[in-house]
Amino acid sequence: MIHEIELGLEQMFKLNSLNTNLALGDEFHYTTHGYTLLSACLEGASGKDFPTLAYNLYKDLGLTETYLDNDKQKLIYNRSWLVYL
Repeated sequence: MIHEIELGLEQMFKLNSLNTNLALGDEFHYTTHGYTLLSACLEGASGKDFPTLAYNLYKDLGLTETYLDNDKQKLIYNRSWLVYL
């Protein structure tokens, strides 16, 4: 599993590198790379996959209507979607 994560991260940064040519504070570019790295770190430290960690956290916090949106076929009431115009 760890090897697959490392390969995925390597591929992600090859295809969509962070813009490191800017001085700090010059511009802001939104990226989810930080959260991808965080989830990989959490998986590596815990030995559990991210969905399991997330579901356990939701349960511990009493978030009974919070879900990972990783199954587009699952019916989730009041789901919001990003719409491109």
